[in-house]
Amino acid sequence: MYKIGEVKGLAKKVAKSFTQLKIDPNMDVGDDYRYRAFGIGNIKNGKITISPHEEVFHQSKKLNEYKGGIDRQFPLIDIDIAQIVADEIIAKHAYPNVPKQDYQFGIHQIRIKTTNVMTGKPAPEGVHQDGFDYICVTCAGLTNIAGGNSILFDAKDKDKILLNEVLEEEQTIIFDDKKYFHYASPVVPAIPGIGYRDVFVVTLQKEV
Repeated sequence: MYKIGEVKGLAKKVAKSFTQLKIDPNMDVGDDYRYRAFGIGNIKNGKITISPHEEVFHQSKKLNEYKGGIDRQFPLIDIDIAQIVADEIIAKHAYPNVPKQDYQFGIHQIRIKTTNVMTGKPAPEGVHQDGFDYICVTCAGLTNIAGGNSILFDAKDKDKILLNEVLEEEQTIIFDDKKYFHYASPVVPAIPGIGYRDVFVVTLQKEV
């Protein structure tokens, strides 16, 4: 399953916070296009709780050939921004579209930058799965961007593209991470200068 929705009013509430993100410290030398913050929380009996603590993020090398197999530490997401994500994205769009049970979630706030001499890569690991139950991607802002298509592939046939479109500002998509592989294509400036693609990625993992 995948579903596209709209998070009205999100862009204005979070725009400034993306300008304050720090560069992702886990990228390869020269890959200076990604800025990132991260936080976690849980949903128990329908109640959403955000952790105030920093947490390590880990994926296997099989899932992420670019940066899997290592513990990655990101700056902690601003608690007020995390609360907006919880209220506007998780509560209204993500959780209503998944089976009703308890979940652990992660919130990744990501800015991809591009310039005349630097291509931005939202998914440097290539076509992939993230290893969770559900993924929700929400576009918080686009500035002078060409590219950045959100692409879903059938997990049973990776040559079969099921979705290929740009998420516009305030659009959100939620999908089953086990049924789809996914990818976001590189971005370049639409006109000469600097461009930004700002997104929130929420991961949901069932608690057992």
